[in-house]
Amino acid sequence: MSEFYHQLRGATTKAETLQLTQQAMIARQVGIENGQLVTTSGKLNLPPNIKQQNQDFSHPYYWSSFTLIGNPW
Repeated sequence: MSEFYHQLRGATTKAETLQLTQQAMIARQVGIENGQLVTTSGKLNLPPNIKQQNQDFSHPYYWSSFTLIGNPW
């Protein structure tokens, strides 16, 4: 969701924003590394209760479930 809202600032439609976000996840530009969420806009610290050190979100399990409902503009 962090990547979606970052992409929403520059995209023309919400549908394009969703597509750009999914493409960033597929390209491994979004993930968890050393307790930080890595996005195209930088790194964000995660709460200490998240134990995963590294997580790759390029698998469809992570990005394919996002859908856009309502007005795509």
